[in-house]
Amino acid sequence: MKEIKGYTPTPWEVKDCHDDTRTAEIKSGNKNIATVWAYNNGKQQIDFNEQSANATLIAAAPSLYEENIKLREGIIALRLVLDLITTSPEWIKNYGGGAVDKKAATVLKQTEK
Repeated sequence: MKEIKGYTPTPWEVKDCHDDTRTAEIKSGNKNIATVWAYNNGKQQIDFNEQSANATLIAAAPSLYEENIKLREGIIALRLVLDLITTSPEWIKNYGGGAVDKKAATVLKQTEK
């Protein structure tokens, strides 16, 4: 995973799960990122399995973020290709200009920001 400027280095891992204190720590190397507690005001709020699942989800955040960036870049590239295809006179002359291209152009216009 590449490092993202301004964010805590990865990987994040669930470490130091303590059944006695009902905590799970998410760390990057030796640096503590977060502590997931099973208690709130001295009362148990969630069981250890749910606490572990929450910690695992938090630890996965950088990987999920990176995959979202890849998806976004892919969607942008696809949008550029579709825009090129639906507006290129050469494409329209040789291959398109029909109903599918017109529908694609309409969808592209609706998704413009």
